[in-house]
Amino acid sequence: MRSANITPDEETGIGSWSETDFIVKFKYYDSPEAMTLKVADVGYQSAMPWLMYAGMTERDLSAIYKFLRTVKPVKNHVEKYTPAK
Repeated sequence: MRSANITPDEETGIGSWSETDFIVKFKYYDSPEAMTLKVADVGYQSAMPWLMYAGMTERDLSAIYKFLRTVKPVKNHVEKYTPAK
């Protein structure tokens, strides 16, 4: 299983995301329709528990974003998907 780089690295992390981008990404999953999404609908399997965080308030998500911006950026490319061999 792979996990995304959530450090503020501009190239391989979330450094290019605005606060609004960050919040919108989570809030996308805050709907009844999101409960029925399949991997094919999203494009790849993610280890992130989107549905659990989607119900957080925008204020809480904003606080997480602001904290993540204080973390030292780490350049770490993560390959999102590799077919099984």
